Amino acid sequence: MFNTKKAVEDKSYRLKAKRRVDTSIVLSVVGVVFVLIYSILNGKVDEVLQGLKVAGFFMVMLLGGLIAMSGFSVVSLFFDGIGKVFSPLIAKVKSAAKRLRWKK
Repeated sequence: MFNTKKAVEDKSYRLKAKRRVDTSIVLSVVGVVFVLIYSILNGKVDEVLQGLKVAGFFMVMLLGGLIAMSGFSVVSLFFDGIGKVFSPLIAKVKSAAKRLRWKK
């Protein structure tokens, strides 16, 4: 199971997640370029358009793989960061609400 507290404290988790994101983006771009070059070399406009559709399909597949590979760690880091930002604010609101209840 993924430990979010350790991930926030240990920067290596963030770096690994970023590397996975970068690798997936590079692979998706390479796939798109490969399909487009193959279509253009065939010299038919219809095949170029079909190549664009196939490239879009591969892009969606690779981005889905990106979410599966590092999405969980990136999302957990994101929500943990939001929690760290908003938790002091939430604590202040709770304490203010308690003070208002005691005054009544």
